[in-house]
Amino acid sequence: MRLPVITNPVAASVEQGLHTHSLTPEQAAYDKAVHALADSPYMDVPKGIGIETLVRCNAACDFCPYPHLDRKGDRMCDALIEKFLDELADFPDDVPVSINPSRVNEPFLDKRVMPLLKELERRYAATRVAIFSNGSTFTPKLIDDLGTLERIVLLNISFNDHRESEYERVMQIPFTRTVRNLDRLHEAFSSGAVAAPGIAVSRIGDGSDADDAFLRWCNDRWPQFQARISPRVDWMGNVSLAYQSRPPAVTCGQFFKLQILASGKAAFCGVDSTGEAGFGDLNDMHLLEIYNHEERRKLRKDLLSREHVPACGSCALLA
Repeated sequence: MRLPVITNPVAASVEQGLHTHSLTPEQAAYDKAVHALADSPYMDVPKGIGIETLVRCNAACDFCPYPHLDRKGDRMCDALIEKFLDELADFPDDVPVSINPSRVNEPFLDKRVMPLLKELERRYAATRVAIFSNGSTFTPKLIDDLGTLERIVLLNISFNDHRESEYERVMQIPFTRTVRNLDRLHEAFSSGAVAAPGIAVSRIGDGSDADDAFLRWCNDRWPQFQARISPRVDWMGNVSLAYQSRPPAVTCGQFFKLQILASGKAAFCGVDSTGEAGFGDLNDMHLLEIYNHEERRKLRKDLLSREHVPACGSCALLA
């Protein structure tokens, strides 16, 4: 069965021009879904948690802050990881929470990540696993290990370009190796050896014809995967971009998530690469205390459109 191509939100943002309040159906549905979270258990408990155990990546993408990040090499200590695991016991047993070991890093460069994901599934029935990776680390053994996880809700491969020369210029890692890895992953997914509701290959869009060409190429090569285009953002001003997707006039689902840096500091959201805009620190606060920080809880109560939240004003992500 061929999975559907995800619509191109970057092209949609170009078509909208200056009419920022003209939402696409996808944007309108997203905004409605985020507002619904305010009347759910996720007002008190995060819907998802990003935890960055090691700030290391083998790619150097020009749209990512990693190449210029001062925090490169930061490693979350084992004691803090254990504190994180222990505090999840205070979450309700019947409220699913997705755990994502990926932020400004390639998660599987840290050998502790797979054991962490397995331990999360072993301890907590409500735990779900979300993974973002560039796919370069997907050896046959890692793919076998992924097959042991039972509650993957998202596996997104940041592939970024179907053209070998452009891929290697942008990613600065070998194209052939990643394609070979994804071929193996596609076979494992097709056979049921890796259980997930869907695996996506994504590109950070630039508004060019290459966006749609990427979708077509990926669907032809890996018909069981979803092909996606994600908006290009400036990471709160920490990345200089020639092209940036236009932010829609919607609120943000990140208000209902937690993002923990390797130092333990809480970031504001998934595109706060420095943590300067965040509230709280896991070293001396409980996860639920950080999530229910007065300023963060106010964001969930008010649910302002992102043009009225200074930290969100340049972000087009629907995450």
